[in-house]
Amino acid sequence: MLLSSIISANANLEWQEEKASYVFTFDDAVSYCQDLEYDGNSDWRLPNLSELTEFSQKVNHKESNKSYYFWSSTVNKAFKVSAWFVSLSDDYQHFSVKTKKLHVRCVRGSVKKMLYLSCKNLTLKKDITL
Repeated sequence: MLLSSIISANANLEWQEEKASYVFTFDDAVSYCQDLEYDGNSDWRLPNLSELTEFSQKVNHKESNKSYYFWSSTVNKAFKVSAWFVSLSDDYQHFSVKTKKLHVRCVRGSVKKMLYLSCKNLTLKKDITL
């Protein structure tokens, strides 16, 4: 798999930048990031929903009319066979079964904790946690 440059959306995080041409199931996405060795680093991981959402909002991925959906590491606690994903082209967020094949963007750096659910397409009550 060819990787290009690394870009930063947050001073504490480095993001893998590549063309959205490879797709993985959730488990394979987690393994891919954990096994990734690139630019002298081997501490890559799958970003959580908060990190991926922030990345999507800060970095311009709007050049394509096609939506590319990227896995986050955030598992849906109400439906544990699913995990959250984000479209980097339009900030759409939702969850899907882990066997679906979606794109992957790995990150490295300190984990940003999810302080709140940021989801434009879903209304949740306060007592529901993801």
